[in-house]
Amino acid sequence: MIREVQLHAFWKLHAKAIQSFKTIDGRTIFIHEEGIYNQNQGPDFINACLYVDGIRWFGNIEFHVKTSDWFLHKHQHDLHFKPVILHVVWNNDSNRYTHSPVVELQTMLSISHLNEYNSRSIGLPLPCSNRLQITPEFYDYVDSFSINRLENRSLELLSQWKRQKSWEVICWKRICTILGGVQNGEAFSMLADSIPYAVIRLVKFDLKALLAVLLGQSGLLSSKLEKEEKQLHNLYIQLSSKFGLLAPKFRFVFLRMRPNAFPQKRIYYLAKLIYDHPQWIEQLSQLETRSDWNMFLQKTKFKPSKQIQTSLLINLVFPMCLAKKLNMGNSSFPDYLNWMASIPAENNVMVKRFKEMGLYIHNAKCSQGIIELFKRKCEKSDCKGCPRSINLAS
Repeated sequence: MIREVQLHAFWKLHAKAIQSFKTIDGRTIFIHEEGIYNQNQGPDFINACLYVDGIRWFGNIEFHVKTSDWFLHKHQHDLHFKPVILHVVWNNDSNRYTHSPVVELQTMLSISHLNEYNSRSIGLPLPCSNRLQITPEFYDYVDSFSINRLENRSLELLSQWKRQKSWEVICWKRICTILGGVQNGEAFSMLADSIPYAVIRLVKFDLKALLAVLLGQSGLLSSKLEKEEKQLHNLYIQLSSKFGLLAPKFRFVFLRMRPNAFPQKRIYYLAKLIYDHPQWIEQLSQLETRSDWNMFLQKTKFKPSKQIQTSLLINLVFPMCLAKKLNMGNSSFPDYLNWMASIPAENNVMVKRFKEMGLYIHNAKCSQGIIELFKRKCEKSDCKGCPRSINLAS
């Protein structure tokens, strides 16, 4: 029996090598970038680049055993699947599908060939995973990516500050993105962009008004809900009219997510956080050094959990403090790297894969380097310049 995960594995490992495919209506598909395998809600491969009869298309790719599975899974009603530019199937069993070009793999592959790709194929180990030795040169290589990641984030924040001239606004937007997490970070960033921080300042002492603005802008309120939520919906209508708020369309992800990470839960947490500690964003925006951060934790009533504290430091405080230093013409930042080395490493899929290879990832400086290395090089199988590939070749 053909499984969809086998199609994923084939695409990941061989699509770019084959390059040219024919759609069921005779169009030629040339693979420039096969896309990034998506294990969250939405299409199977995202950010792909294809040439369809010589015209470049950017978007996502969805896979099914049968074309009719698109309708069986109700993708036609899901905004996550609107950017799909190619539908790859084993068996084209339906003429109803018209959303994008269709490639039927059974016309070019045998079942025995496809059976070579089992459910573990898509998670194949890194190209260098068969080498047991981790050399000091490789740790230095990881360090260089950690430096590069921190520098790029700092330059990004500095660029935002030069446009907005407000660290408070930058903190507000970055905090929303952090609370959105990996799955909903982009949606929460859009939420923050849709609400001027001046509005947050005006409503932050009224929890109901704050919830109404945040939930209303996120599209998570309806007049048909229970009494309390209906009241918030009516309050949102008044406030959105008063402040001229326009709610953008959001695509929140709920798949493979714990209930505490659901968008509604995170928005309630954000509202309570701001209401209970109305000055903490302003105080956070004034940080410049490690001692400032320690003083902030001592004086403010806001006591973040270890997980949120680590995320705030890595994604906001480190790059923001360095950005302020860069703005003053000081490009030296070993203090921030040492500070990063003093907090625990993150624990995600990328970090775990390197740990399985025997890499000692003991602090956030190392884990940040691993994440940057994986995204920029390993995920693309670009081993050029890596000490492990050099040692392998020798």
